[in-house]
Amino acid sequence: MKRMLALLFVCFTAAAETTTFTPAIPDVEVLTHEGKSVRFYSDLVKDRVVAVNFVFTNCSTICPTSGALFAALQKQNDRVHFISVSIDPEYDTPKRLDAWSRKFRTAPGWTLVTGKPAAIAQITKAFGAASTRPQDHVPLTIVGSDVTHTWSRLYGFPGNEKLAELVDQVSRSKFSDAGLKYFTDVPLLDQDGRKVRLYSDLIAGKTIVVNSFFASCPGSCPVMTGTFRKIQTALGDRLGRDVHLISITVDPENDTPAALRKFAKDAAARPGWSFVTGDKTNVAQALHKLGLKTDLKENHTAVVIIGNEPKGVWKKAFGLAPSEDVLKLVQEVVAE
Repeated sequence: MKRMLALLFVCFTAAAETTTFTPAIPDVEVLTHEGKSVRFYSDLVKDRVVAVNFVFTNCSTICPTSGALFAALQKQNDRVHFISVSIDPEYDTPKRLDAWSRKFRTAPGWTLVTGKPAAIAQITKAFGAASTRPQDHVPLTIVGSDVTHTWSRLYGFPGNEKLAELVDQVSRSKFSDAGLKYFTDVPLLDQDGRKVRLYSDLIAGKTIVVNSFFASCPGSCPVMTGTFRKIQTALGDRLGRDVHLISITVDPENDTPAALRKFAKDAAARPGWSFVTGDKTNVAQALHKLGLKTDLKENHTAVVIIGNEPKGVWKKAFGLAPSEDVLKLVQEVVAE
C-alpha cells in the first residue's frame, strides 16, 4: 500500500495540470480552526485573492505536502488569503485543525475550516474537490481572485516555484499599476489583528467611505462614528459588497487591534466596516495618501473621503454634516 501511495505521489507530481473554471461559491456557515463561526464566501473569500486546498488531519501522504507548500507560499506572498478545507469534518474539530496547523507554523492569513458535513460538501462540490472518502481525495489547489473572477484549479503538486508564480500573477491582477503607485501598498492591521495592505486589500476594486478618528476622541469622532453607523444601516446587505467603510486611527500607539475591536463592538459595526491601525509610520503614510494626514491626533480632520476606485471617482464630505447629506454623496459615488 505504501508503495502504491509513493507511486501515486510521483505520478501527481509529474502530471501537475492547471485548468480554469468559474465556481459558484456557497456562503455556508463553517467553523475556523480558532472555533469561530464564519460564512465561507462572505468572510473568507469575498473581495480577496485566495488559495484553497483540501486536507484532513489523519492524512499521512498528500496533506502534509499540501500544508508545507502553503506554509512556504505564505512566507512569499502576503496579499493572498490561504484556506484549508477539511474533507473529514466529522472527525476534524477546530481543535484538531488548530493542532495540525501548528506543525506548519501558520500565520494570520491562513484559515482552516470545518463544519457540518452538508456545508463542507457544498464547498468541495463548488471547487471540484468532492470525493467519496477522505482517503480517496486527490491533491488539488485552487487559486482565484474574487475581484477579477479569475480562478484556476491545479491538480497534483506543481512545485513551489510554479504555484508561487500563479499565486503572484493572480494576486497582482486585482489592482492597477497606477493605483498601486499612487497609494502604495503599505501594510496595516485591522481590528482583528489581520495584516491588510492599503491599496490591494482596502481600496482596489472597491467603493469606500473613509474617515480618520481615535478611540478616546471626545469631540468629532463620536459624531462621525454615528454617521457611519447610519450609513451602515442604510446600506443593509450592500455593506461589504457595494460599499466598504474604513475608519483609520490617528493614534496607532494606543489604538491597538484589541482596542479597535472593542470600539467596533461598541459601534455595532458589521463586516464591511474596517477599523485600521498599525505601525505609526505606516499609518501616517496611509493617512497622507488619503488626504487625512495630521500632526496631532487632536487636530485630525473631520473630512470623509468617498471613492469609487474602479471608476476613478473621488469626493469629499464634511463628517459633521447631517448624516443624510453624507449618505447622499455615498449613493452618488456608488451610482457612477
